[in-house]
Amino acid sequence: MNLNLCGVINQLGYGRATFEICCGLVRAGVNLSLFPIGDKYDNSLLTDEIKTSIQNAKLFDKNADCIRIWHQHDMAQFVGKGKHIGFPIFELDTFKHL
Repeated sequence: MNLNLCGVINQLGYGRATFEICCGLVRAGVNLSLFPIGDKYDNSLLTDEIKTSIQNAKLFDKNADCIRIWHQHDMAQFVGKGKHIGFPIFELDTFKHL
């Protein structure tokens, strides 16, 4: 299974969530392409799973589904043409109906 994942990589809430989810998916056999949010990430979190997933993003599957782990008001940026799944797990109050 191919999957695209967008998320920040740091020691804060979203960063730890992205890290744990990414590593768990890779260990479960998912071919994961990780697109880090922002241009800086915590080097202590650059495990083999994270490095491989970032490398996979260079040749990602454009038809794979994409999960974005980020703030509820920034759910418009996804990768590829598959299903777009927003995963705002912190600071969540309500979604606005557009």
